Amino acid sequence: MSIGMLFIGGGLGSIYFATNFYGLLLSGAIFIIGEMLVVPTMDATVSRLGTARMIGVFFGITNFVSGVGEGGICRRSIA
Repeated sequence: MSIGMLFIGGGLGSIYFATNFYGLLLSGAIFIIGEMLVVPTMDATVSRLGTARMIGVFFGITNFVSGVGEGGICRRSIA
């Protein structure tokens, strides 16, 4: 999971250095690889820790917090 977070951070951080469309494509690809490594691990962890009655709530909270966190990182790198 930590490797995935490094890819996500690298993808978001490399947006700053992108000077053309292909640089943005590369940044997006790096970010997507990180997401592919992190999201299944998060889902598996939530599935193991959540009870059958509350699993939908846990998935909702997890995805909301993940989205807010990525949005905050992206906003800081642009500003």
